[in-house]
Amino acid sequence: MALFFMSIGMMINLYFVMPQRPQLLILLIMVLTTNTFINAISLRMLDVNWRDSLYSGALLAQIGEFGFVLASIG
Repeated sequence: MALFFMSIGMMINLYFVMPQRPQLLILLIMVLTTNTFINAISLRMLDVNWRDSLYSGALLAQIGEFGFVLASIG
């Protein structure tokens, strides 16, 4: 599993990524914000108050596909 993630990281072309930093930062913020609100709305449907659902949604927004790998191992 570690070899897979290392190989993906090694394929990043830094000469392309570095000039694109502002666009990548905006895209990252948009994805995390969208994911936060999707998680918060899902928790709100389970009768969790807004404050706790937004807090939990922000914590869960950082979890990606690697969470499924960890869940299957656990």
